[in-house]
Amino acid sequence: MENNEQGIDLTAENDLASRFAELYIQVKDYESKLAKLVQIKEQISNDRFNELNKEYLDFINQSKPVLNDLEDLLSKKIKELSDKESVLDNEINLLDSQIDQEKKMLGAGAISKAEYENKLKPLDSSRKSLSSKKVSTSRRISTLRNAKEGTFKPGKGPILDWWPPWKTPEGPDGIPKFYKNPSIAVVLSFFWAGLGQIYNGQIGKGVIFIIAYVASALSMLMVIGFVTTPILWVWGMYDAYTSAGKVNAKIMART
Repeated sequence: MENNEQGIDLTAENDLASRFAELYIQVKDYESKLAKLVQIKEQISNDRFNELNKEYLDFINQSKPVLNDLEDLLSKKIKELSDKESVLDNEINLLDSQIDQEKKMLGAGAISKAEYENKLKPLDSSRKSLSSKKVSTSRRISTLRNAKEGTFKPGKGPILDWWPPWKTPEGPDGIPKFYKNPSIAVVLSFFWAGLGQIYNGQIGKGVIFIIAYVASALSMLMVIGFVTTPILWVWGMYDAYTSAGKVNAKIMART
């Protein structure tokens, strides 16, 4: 049984998401190797080319129908859970209306406090139960959607939860795709803390770094500034570098 930090059992969803993600990664890997094989066709023997070409094509042709079936199953499960979530929303809204009604009656003096508490107790208990079910359903939907969107790592969950922040993902040709170049982010932050974050598209974080850095620099009139300013400077460069990798991972997952 696989539980997340909220104690929700996601075993079935993680299993389906992992099966899809693992096979998807394998198919993409074989497609990439096939493309590279074609590029070097003239540099190897025909026998070796035909051998590998057949191996790769056989795997791709056998795996894609299975992959499509898994994707259809993901869509079906997401639809079922989304419908269930909508029903839960309606039931929660109905309970909220009933609770609000009892509050109004209490406020108007139409019922006593004891009557109100007796009526509210089962309503509140039902609402908590439904809210718990909704949270569980939402987590299941999120897990399955992550798999469909390519942001689920088998055994580890969403990509942005495990992707090494210092690693920029590679494209299908093996060449790093610097959507946000970590080196540029570091250089900008070297000249002024916060500029690297702004380059990465994290405007709010960048502004906070700039304000903090200015305040720290001004505090160099006192001893504390000589401690905090270098720390902010180094931290700004490190954060800009790691954030660039995360931004790239997110972009890669959507392409």
